[in-house]
Amino acid sequence: MVTLDWRVESRAGVSLVELTVENPTDCARRVRVGNRLDGAVWPPRREGVPEAGWDDGGFEGVLAPGERRALGYASPAQPVEPPVELVWTERAGESERTDDAGWSADEVAPDAVPSDDATPEDVVRSLGDPRPPADAVPRPTPDAAPRPTARADSASPIPDPVESWLSAVAERADDGGSCATDSPLSPEDESALGAVARRIETLREETTSGGGRTEPRARRSP
Repeated sequence: MVTLDWRVESRAGVSLVELTVENPTDCARRVRVGNRLDGAVWPPRREGVPEAGWDDGGFEGVLAPGERRALGYASPAQPVEPPVELVWTERAGESERTDDAGWSADEVAPDAVPSDDATPEDVVRSLGDPRPPADAVPRPTPDAAPRPTARADSASPIPDPVESWLSAVAERADDGGSCATDSPLSPEDESALGAVARRIETLREETTSGGGRTEPRARRSP
């Protein structure tokens, strides 16, 4: 007769069940192993799909003559003894006979090619892990790191005398400017900057009104 051995332990509030089902007879037998824990069955999965033979209540499958199969699952329930039971066994039909590797017609071996009547779950299980091996993914090296591209410094559009004068004004402002006012600029620098700003605005208006050209001013004869 079919025998069932089990072992259960609790880790972090989860019961881990290990069991072994053995068929010592000379004919293939279908077995049903039921969960006795007061909680859901968390079966082993392949590609996110429960392994063949597992359902909400336990495991069901066909054992070849003399086969000894190791199974296991987890559950959020507290452990009890025994955690599983052999619900029933029966002689497997001709269509359920196992192959040389011990897989029955309603189960899919890990490396098997799905048949025409395979379920979507069977197809997903047979696909395997889509991720490439870790050693096949090239790792970046220091030489392969992108190097910053050189950027040519553009020439300043401000004439050198004007740039020098503005730099001098900025330095005087950093030094504190006038102590008599809250402004960091001295009255002279504020007046000069105001005059420059008004001159720039006048030039813009003249250029715009002249269609992009500034007409020369007529000189008065002495």
